[in-house]
Amino acid sequence: MNVKQAQMVLTGREADLIKSSWKLMEQRRIENPLFFYETFFEVAPEARKYFSHKDFSKLGKKFDFTMDFIVSNCHQLDEIRESIEDLGRIHIKLDIESKFYSKFNDSLLQLVNRILGTSHSKEIETAWSKALDHISVVMQNAPDKKQNKFQQLLKKLFG
Repeated sequence: MNVKQAQMVLTGREADLIKSSWKLMEQRRIENPLFFYETFFEVAPEARKYFSHKDFSKLGKKFDFTMDFIVSNCHQLDEIRESIEDLGRIHIKLDIESKFYSKFNDSLLQLVNRILGTSHSKEIETAWSKALDHISVVMQNAPDKKQNKFQQLLKKLFG
C-alpha cells in the first residue's frame, strides 16, 4: 500500500476507546512494557537480537513515551505522519525488519486484553488494530517516500 493511500480515519468513538483504554492501562504503567516485551519475544524470538544490549528500563520509558504520543494523537494520526515516518526510518537504520510490525501489533493487543481484562471488548480491539495497522503501513512506506524524493532530486539534477 502506498503512503498516499494510507489515510487514517478513526472515528471519534474509536479514538475515545483507545484513549480511555490507555488511561486504564496507565494505572499499571510499570507492568506494561515488561509484559509487552515478554509477549513480543515469545511471538518473535528472533527479534531479541535487536534488544540484547538494551537497558530495559530505558526501553520501557521509550515504549511509554511512544505509546503516550500515539494515544494522545490517535484522533489525528495523519497529522503526525512525519513523526510516524521518522519512527519507520529509525527502524530501517537499525535494520529492524518490517515483518516484526505485525508481531509488535499482536503483542500490544495482547497487552490491551490482559490489562483491561473484563473491560476489554471487540470494539476496543478493533480500534487499536485499526490504528496500529495504519501506523505499520506508514512506517513501512516511509523509506519509499524518502527514496522517491531522492530519485526526484536526481532527475532534476541530472535529467
